[in-house]
Amino acid sequence: MLQKIDKIFEDIKSFETQRLLLIPTTKDDFEFFRTMFTNKNIMEFSRLSHKKSVVDLKTDFERILSLKERKFLFVWKVILKENNKLIGRINIGSIVRKSSRLDLGFVLLPEFWSIGIMSEAVNEIIKYLFNDINIHKITATTNNKNIRSKKLLEKFGFNLEGILKEHTYYAKQNRYIDEASYGLLKKT
Repeated sequence: MLQKIDKIFEDIKSFETQRLLLIPTTKDDFEFFRTMFTNKNIMEFSRLSHKKSVVDLKTDFERILSLKERKFLFVWKVILKENNKLIGRINIGSIVRKSSRLDLGFVLLPEFWSIGIMSEAVNEIIKYLFNDINIHKITATTNNKNIRSKKLLEKFGFNLEGILKEHTYYAKQNRYIDEASYGLLKKT
């Protein structure tokens, strides 16, 4: 199967939906990254520590930019068109080129939850990955208690492939948390 994963990093594609702009993250987006990953509601389901200093967050952000540069991670910022407000992000990572597989992740500011914003963004990225890049499989892993993320994945046909017991250390809870592993295969 021909896949063009590296095209993601070469074309630097942006998207426009009815309400959103999805634009590649740049080095100038640190303040928004800091806002997202210091938000109490977001951090409830995040693997990052909620007590990180600005210096630690800057290090995390620079690591993300480095992974993008090395073609292991790509992040789009989610912007609300009506006011040009940066409200979330959607990313792909854990890229396995030989198997044509990658992992999808997303984060949205809480005031925009449950109004279909992330569904709009995820729909656009899934179409792009399957139709333009020819990905064979998209996976996603989420905190097993994150009902909103699980419902969103299921809405797009992702199948629960298993519960990963005490799979990831969550700093906020200071313990290992079960995660739900989902997969979506390209329809042929």
